[in-house]
Amino acid sequence: MKSLRPDVPVAESTSFWQSPLSAREAIVGGLLTFLVTFCIVRVGYFGPSFTDVSDTSQYEQIALGDHTVGQPFASRQLGPLMVRGMMTLFHWPVERAFLVQATFCLMVMLAVVFLLLFHARAPRWMVPVLGLVPFVGEIYVAAALPDPFYAALLGVFLLLLWKERYLLAAAMMFPLTVARESTLLTLVCLLIVCWGALRWSGRLLALLSFVAGTVVVRHLTAHSAGNAEKMSPLLYLLAKVPFNFLRAIGIKPWASALPLCEVPAWKYAPPFAKYLGANSAIGICGFSAKNLLQWPVAAAVTFGLLPLVTAMLWWKSRRVKTDSAMMRFCLLYGGLCFLIAPVLGVWYYRLFGYGWPLFLVALPMLFHRFDSSLRMIPLRSGVALLVIEAALCVLPRINSEVLSLIAVPLLYVGAVLLLVPIVRQAKLVTAA
Repeated sequence: MKSLRPDVPVAESTSFWQSPLSAREAIVGGLLTFLVTFCIVRVGYFGPSFTDVSDTSQYEQIALGDHTVGQPFASRQLGPLMVRGMMTLFHWPVERAFLVQATFCLMVMLAVVFLLLFHARAPRWMVPVLGLVPFVGEIYVAAALPDPFYAALLGVFLLLLWKERYLLAAAMMFPLTVARESTLLTLVCLLIVCWGALRWSGRLLALLSFVAGTVVVRHLTAHSAGNAEKMSPLLYLLAKVPFNFLRAIGIKPWASALPLCEVPAWKYAPPFAKYLGANSAIGICGFSAKNLLQWPVAAAVTFGLLPLVTAMLWWKSRRVKTDSAMMRFCLLYGGLCFLIAPVLGVWYYRLFGYGWPLFLVALPMLFHRFDSSLRMIPLRSGVALLVIEAALCVLPRINSEVLSLIAVPLLYVGAVLLLVPIVRQAKLVTAA
């Protein structure tokens, strides 16, 4: 197993916040992050009920034993099935069972993140930075959605990669596939970054685990109502990409089965309409500046300044060889999830959150590629960056699009001016 705590010399003048995390501090940091998130989401911001969250009712119905739930919700079986087991065992109502599951899953994910922070010798100032990112709260808000459960499974998978237990990591494709259909991307990234380490036994096990998970899901969804558009599952997933891409660039699309406006500005009945299920025609409603601006704001605030810092550090050290399979996976999987988020749907804060392994796991490891000067951020610059981070994290709660469009560019310009000289003077010292 590769150690995440390399012998990087620390300057004698290193302050408290610039020193590496101790084991006790990592535990306390993880607990504080969890408790603050729990209090804000369940007591202050959101309250105990989560029935108003979009799509919640679909997963509640699965947990209650409804086999007619439509796609793509019906393909995400494992989380609701675990909830159904808790309901049967403890006689809990469905909401309490989902809340307990989401709480436990959040604890697992944070435990993995802070364990890896400790082993990566991350500086202490990483704790408040990670504790501020809106992603942690967003994933907990959607308690009934598969996101918290999948994040916990993915955390276990990352630990297996870190421990170099590649066969067990390959076998994790089974529960991940039963939990969410997007595990295909996880499988592809695993095969790419661990092709040599897996050998043929591991590659075959990963593929068989994925196929077995797919077969189980297909059996569990045999009586599913299908998707609302009455399209084949594969074609439905493929059609979502251009549909959401148009929305991301400000063009409001239209389809007869999904009319986003009453009268489209342009409509076309394609000759291949028979393959589009209930969509006998497609078209365009017009231009929407709101759609064009929503996803850049979400990309800028979901993880605060972490994407900017990650991009700057990765670009400067892009030629450095990465020996850690876990880090390579986090860089590839997290980067792809973050980049393709705008074409997956319109719940942008949630979709950009799928890239969390890149910013919460790989970023602290990128510091190993540089000397200790990168950790020793000047006090004034550090305070200013922390204020900017806090401001970015508060913006989603204000729910003002105008304020976000004005504040986000200004905050990022300020962050770039502060970060460029810090990153520029840092020197590459080792591979991660």
